[in-house]
Amino acid sequence: MSGIRCNADYESELFHGLSSTAVNQSIEFLTFFLDPRPLFTSKKYSTDYLEYVEKVSGMKPTLVTTGAWENWWGPLTDPELEKHLNSKLTSTQLNTDHGWCGNTRILSGPAGLGDFRPDGSVIVKSPSGMSGQKILPFNLENKREIENLLSQGPLVVEPLLQRTHDFSHYVFPDSHHIAYQNIVNGRFQYKGTVFTDHRRPQVENLSFYSEVTEGRWSEFTVALKTIKDFYHRQGPGPGFSVDSFIYREAGELEIRYLSEVNRRKTMGLVCYLLSQRYATEHPFTMLVLSKSHKKKGGLPFLRQQLSKLLQTTSARVLLLSPGDTRFELFFISAEDKLSALRVLRELGDLLPDSEFPVQL
Repeated sequence: MSGIRCNADYESELFHGLSSTAVNQSIEFLTFFLDPRPLFTSKKYSTDYLEYVEKVSGMKPTLVTTGAWENWWGPLTDPELEKHLNSKLTSTQLNTDHGWCGNTRILSGPAGLGDFRPDGSVIVKSPSGMSGQKILPFNLENKREIENLLSQGPLVVEPLLQRTHDFSHYVFPDSHHIAYQNIVNGRFQYKGTVFTDHRRPQVENLSFYSEVTEGRWSEFTVALKTIKDFYHRQGPGPGFSVDSFIYREAGELEIRYLSEVNRRKTMGLVCYLLSQRYATEHPFTMLVLSKSHKKKGGLPFLRQQLSKLLQTTSARVLLLSPGDTRFELFFISAEDKLSALRVLRELGDLLPDSEFPVQL
């Protein structure tokens, strides 16, 4: 049996030939809960944590440092094709070709640098950055950094819209798809995933669906089919996520059909797979990332605090991370949104040195 390597720093490895061990190891433990194959890693996991994983998952974790392995986050068998399909230049071109987002363009040289906006209403982003990385206001203050990025290749310029909700569709190789909400911070960095009902993961079950008019959703459905058809025409490959968001403009809620496409595993897919395996009794599920400002007690402390919470709720809360990574990951399943938020608030009280996203 081949080992699996969690190449979570996918964009960096794909576009720049670099792979961050720290980034990869910050989520590689997720494979323990979903994949029976040995994990190819140099990280030392405590016996206590490995025994905990086996008790929760029913699978005995195996670690290997030599031998054959496969990439778990996404294959890199055809780098040039993957660069094209994962590049934000490709999704931006789709947006401009179909008129899905005005004032969006590709900046390929210094000629367009005279269009700086001092009010921060326009942003520039690298076509190869991970979520939330290399995004800057398109203004004079950032001119030198933008020029430096531009010297490395084209950039995407687009309006900074007033986002209210982020969501994605994960499209499987057989073309069926699931919909879920993403929790992001003000810098568009991933903080969690929400399924209102993982048993029926359609866009109609997103908690904010009714806030947007049926006409807008009908237009989105047509756009989503266009996006799916485009990526499927590129040939067989792994699944991919179509990232979208809701934004407010002139008092109305609109849909940005296509923010970007990621042709690989995503945290949203991971949440779905965890839901299918560990949330058979509950429809509402969340995968939540929290950052601790003061690491204390490690895994024993986290498990002790979690046991206090589990005595007072019917929800299920799984600690996924080993207690010594850059952040903690929790999987929560509950009867509904209110129950899950109550659990999240109590978890925040038990771990006051950690930041938990709570706005859904």
